[in-house]
Amino acid sequence: MEQKPISSRKPAVARKATLGSVLFKWMRFKQNVTSVLPWPPLCDFTGFGFDAWLQARPALADAIEWNDWDLGPVKYVDWPDEKKTELEEAFWHGDQIAITDPAPNLLDLADADEPRTVISPDDAWNLYRVTIGHVLAAEFAQLFPWSLMDYEYSHLIVLLNGRWMFTKVVSDGGYEIAQGRSVSLPSPPAIVYPFLTSNDLIGDTRLDTIVRITDWCRQNLAHYFGLRDLGEGLHVINFDYSWQYRGYPPVSRVIGRTPTTNPDPLYQDNCVISRTAGCWGTTGFLISVLRLLNIPVHCRELIGNERAHATPWFPTEDLWYSHGDDPYTGNAFATPPIPIEEFLIDRTKYEAWFGSTVLPADIQKNVGRQVHFNLVTTYWPNSTLRKYCSYWEVGRTGYDNGVYESLTRYEPISDATWQSYRSQMEQKINGFGGCDQIPESHRFDEYCD
Repeated sequence: MEQKPISSRKPAVARKATLGSVLFKWMRFKQNVTSVLPWPPLCDFTGFGFDAWLQARPALADAIEWNDWDLGPVKYVDWPDEKKTELEEAFWHGDQIAITDPAPNLLDLADADEPRTVISPDDAWNLYRVTIGHVLAAEFAQLFPWSLMDYEYSHLIVLLNGRWMFTKVVSDGGYEIAQGRSVSLPSPPAIVYPFLTSNDLIGDTRLDTIVRITDWCRQNLAHYFGLRDLGEGLHVINFDYSWQYRGYPPVSRVIGRTPTTNPDPLYQDNCVISRTAGCWGTTGFLISVLRLLNIPVHCRELIGNERAHATPWFPTEDLWYSHGDDPYTGNAFATPPIPIEEFLIDRTKYEAWFGSTVLPADIQKNVGRQVHFNLVTTYWPNSTLRKYCSYWEVGRTGYDNGVYESLTRYEPISDATWQSYRSQMEQKINGFGGCDQIPESHRFDEYCD
């Protein structure tokens, strides 16, 4: 075998570092753990030092910031040695750090209060450091085909800056879930990362991963119930009934499935399922779980003239949902299934429907448009067909049909277009063998009594 010239070979230190990275990567998968395992002999062999490795990547180090309770916002380079040591501990074996999950809510909220979550400074710091330790360990071990080193600074701070997870609230004595960025209480990587791997949610690309997790949401998430006398809004008692937690839903209880403890028979579904706090909760859930796969997610507020909705923005792909509830709404299910990647909209659609020049009334009208209009009129979901049947069977196939009324919320429909839609629906219904043969939409029978 021809030997490479000395000048073209990697230096011994670089060869050792490369070998070390490969070995760490193998160890992580082999042991099925949530953080890179410490192995002192290998550390000695490679000459690896966490602080030196991080400082050699100034973009990463600069994005790491913690709003310390005593010191205020501090960049990693200025952290006290104790804090740096604790982050390094989380990098090596964050799965072994004892963390109470869910973190206790310091607030004593009344049933009718809007949910908030404030956790202790220690709980917030520990959640932050094990999360960032995991993010950095995944980068070091090259767990994913994408790298933090390819990201813009605006992407890095979403993943690494503590103020994108928590807001310090001195008056309440702790840290609140970052407002405008999440309605979800993060859980430790030791709980969430095994869920992601065991459900095969990590794809070959970021987009493939986003698509897989969106499909998991379609198959598993269910919108939480409300309490009639309070309305179906964001109230502490509704959250307590849904997740047995008086604050924002913990990620661990979304993926772990919960019953509803609502005593009202109308809300007793007898199911132990993955409940979500609507569009805001789902967006927060995606922020939390995709952070552990080194994929940044923003919360985008859709401010209509009735109320504000939320939707996730995946900035590295420049894609959105048209509403955070899109993946699990009734129109998400058709036979055959709707390709899940079609739930994502590009910038052109987003700007046309929700951009800065769009009036609030039109924004309100466009919430959910991709699923409830574009995909409906392409795939004719089962719930839409059943709705059409309920009117068709009593002779109402014109403008008094409920499907017509639903579609015209989004845009006017000409008579010729409606006749075409009617023909498409009736053809698909007849293909099933009639209205009573339309397949059921997604059900949770396996999780319900």
